Amino acid sequence: MADVTQLMYILKDQKDRMMHLTSENKIIKRELPFSTDVLSTGAATIILGPRRCGKSTFSFELLGDKKFGYINFDDERLNISIEDLNQVIEAIYSLEGNVEILLFDEIQEVPGWEKFISRLIDEKKIMITGSNSKLSGKGLSTYMTGRHINYNLLPFSFTEFLTYYGFYLEKNNVYTTEKKAELVNFLNKYMEMGGFPLALKIGRDYLVDLYTDIIEHDIVQAYGIKLKLKLKEFTRYVITNYSSEISYNRLSRILEISGKSTINNWMSYFNDAYIFFTVEKFSFKMKESIMSPKKVYVIDDGLININSFDRNTGRLMENTVAIDLLKCKNYSNGNFEINYWKDYSNREIDFVIHKGMKVLKLINVTFSSSMKDIKDREINSLIGGSVELNCNDLYIITWDYESTEKFNGKTIKFIPLWKWLIDKDKIITRENL
Repeated sequence: MADVTQLMYILKDQKDRMMHLTSENKIIKRELPFSTDVLSTGAATIILGPRRCGKSTFSFELLGDKKFGYINFDDERLNISIEDLNQVIEAIYSLEGNVEILLFDEIQEVPGWEKFISRLIDEKKIMITGSNSKLSGKGLSTYMTGRHINYNLLPFSFTEFLTYYGFYLEKNNVYTTEKKAELVNFLNKYMEMGGFPLALKIGRDYLVDLYTDIIEHDIVQAYGIKLKLKLKEFTRYVITNYSSEISYNRLSRILEISGKSTINNWMSYFNDAYIFFTVEKFSFKMKESIMSPKKVYVIDDGLININSFDRNTGRLMENTVAIDLLKCKNYSNGNFEINYWKDYSNREIDFVIHKGMKVLKLINVTFSSSMKDIKDREINSLIGGSVELNCNDLYIITWDYESTEKFNGKTIKFIPLWKWLIDKDKIITRENL
């Protein structure tokens, strides 16, 4: 049985620390279109995302002017079981009074938490944050079907990154030579450090520690992994093959692991921990899409750079675009899917944006700064894909080349990566489909 007085001391300390954090540090307004207006009884609001991407700060800042109860279960001073959760509520009421809103940080650390929340949500507005699959597993489907709304918060976008460094976009000066040079420098830094907030404040060493913590807590401990050395080899292999096709059969042979089920499970674990994500090949035949190799991307460029000594700018650009498209989908209620495309003659398109079988955009990415540097295959693949997939909205994202050109009756827009990342008109939402 938890001691209510001791709990009150810990809860007050936790909330005071968060109040200090949000008042003393520069808090970046996030692009996730979420407000407390959506909070209601009857359904818990769950903020998901990778460890240390800013979920707690985001949630706390939103609730800052409201009366609410708060507890962070990821605290070594707490040893909470499901039987103690009533004492937690008692401690909150003793500190705050009969609050309407409860914010539970990392409540998945308490086994069986879903039953407790399912009982509370009929009378309280509940916000929950978490970073791994325990917040999207069997407990939710068993006890909270239809009674939770999930939002995904990811590391800083490029525009959030610019805001962190005090660079504010203004239409009148973005295209001046000086501002453009600044944007390119910031883009280089973004592709090196990524968007984890504390990594920008502390530096590369923080990313190394964060990466280690994620593997140990969100993968090894969460799933009881026994083959730790093999898992380490697997992780390094996948991260260094970012922006590339991954064959699970080939990977199981390389790692000398019998069968691909283990590889499939590990990929799923890292996806749930928001480290890797994969995209399937687009095909009008579902079987071909499922059976083809997947392309793998890493949720943050900084995690790539602490694992790879060879910077491949072209592949990093593609990974950056993949992350950006995922954020567009998550943050804008985008009713679209992201795939890649390749045909029998190896013509390839990096990103196929589609709704069902209707293809909306085709995008290739290349590290080029002039038309003469852009390889014919990038153009020919887009033209071929345009015909095969019946899509005429064609893009090539470059490093520093901008134009609109026609090839064989097809119009291709060439746009620099920095401009793509700050261009809100690129977002595909339910409203403009």
